[in-house]
Amino acid sequence: MTVVQYADLYDTVISADVSGFLEYWQPTEPFETPTVPGMWSFKSSTDLYEFKKSRSTPTSLTISPDQSHFVTFSISDRHIRVFNLLSGKMIKKIDESLQAIQEMQQAGTAVYRVDDMEFGRRLAIEREIEEDEVACKSMNAIWDESGNFILYPTLLGIKGNLHLRQCLLEI
Repeated sequence: MTVVQYADLYDTVISADVSGFLEYWQPTEPFETPTVPGMWSFKSSTDLYEFKKSRSTPTSLTISPDQSHFVTFSISDRHIRVFNLLSGKMIKKIDESLQAIQEMQQAGTAVYRVDDMEFGRRLAIEREIEEDEVACKSMNAIWDESGNFILYPTLLGIKGNLHLRQCLLEI
């Protein structure tokens, strides 16, 4: 397993392994899928196969303070994914890949424009970080204490998204 989180409200563990499988299970014998009212019944009705489909592995998984959602960060594709915990449905996917940021910088559509020399330096550092296994494991997306913001690292610095009901607005 690469990441494991416990939602005590539902007595449920969410784990992800290196092959990209996200699993829900109860932390007591027989370690089966939880039977919580309102929680998905069939994994095929969820988006929990997202990592397997995209051939990526979550390097972090954090449950929101109210335990209604969880956010994942995957260093292999640099996507931040927000899921509804009960339905297992993905609500939002944010692409923070180096390629996407580089394309926006070159096209001039980046929200934060950085000098070309500085951008090249940051890009080189980010590529070095990708090769450092310890540094990669420390990169994560987290919720603030209020559960209203998701914070995560990018090439341009720490970004935050405001979480309102089931809609995320980038700020």
